[in-house]
Order: sequence, then C-alpha cells, then structure tokens
Amino acid sequence: MGLTAEKLWGLSQREYDALKRVREEALDRQMLMLAAVRADLHNTSARIFDRTFEPADFMPGAEAALEAKVAKLVEDGFSLPQAVAIATSRRSKRDNIRQINSLKPSRKAGSKRMTG
Repeated sequence: MGLTAEKLWGLSQREYDALKRVREEALDRQMLMLAAVRADLHNTSARIFDRTFEPADFMPGAEAALEAKVAKLVEDGFSLPQAVAIATSRRSKRDNIRQINSLKPSRKAGSKRMTG
C-alpha cells in the first residue's frame, strides 16, 4: 500500500478498509486488462477454436463458475454433454436447446424433450 509501518499502524479501521478496497479494485482492473489481452490473443491466433473467448474466461474463478453452470444444467435435467455444450456456447440457452432437440432423431423411452 506504500505506507510506512508508523502510518500503517496509525490508520483507523475505516481508513485501512478504504485503502484495501482501492488496492483490490486496482488489482481487479489489472486482471481484467490482462484477461482482455489473453482473450484477444486467443481469438486472433492462427489456431482455430470452436468458440470465441471473452475476458471473463480468463478471470480468476472462471473455471469454478463454468463448473457451477454445468452442474445447474445437469440438475435441470440436461445430460452432461448437453450441459457442457450450452455452458460453453455464446448462443442463447433457447437456441442451444433448439439445436440439441433438432439433432435427436429418437428419444429414449420415458425421456422428455428438453425445454428452457
């Protein structure tokens, strides 16, 4: 935080919390800028990816958020491959469900058509 020990110990709790919040916001901005650069590099590389990347894909916690989204979709009745496809796609959930349903020529006995 750039403070001497004397000044740090002389801060009130409110002053310390304010300095800490400003520092954390600055780190978040730096992480977002780095994530945007990484997304741009992935999107403009010579390698072909099956989707476009966004800065959020490279932010801390992105993997955990994706796993939570997949788990919620599985809980809602989607198979794991369907849930992964929907969670990683940039299209709307409704469009993904429509495409998944159009690819299923026959359904298992007792299974229902996916709805969103």
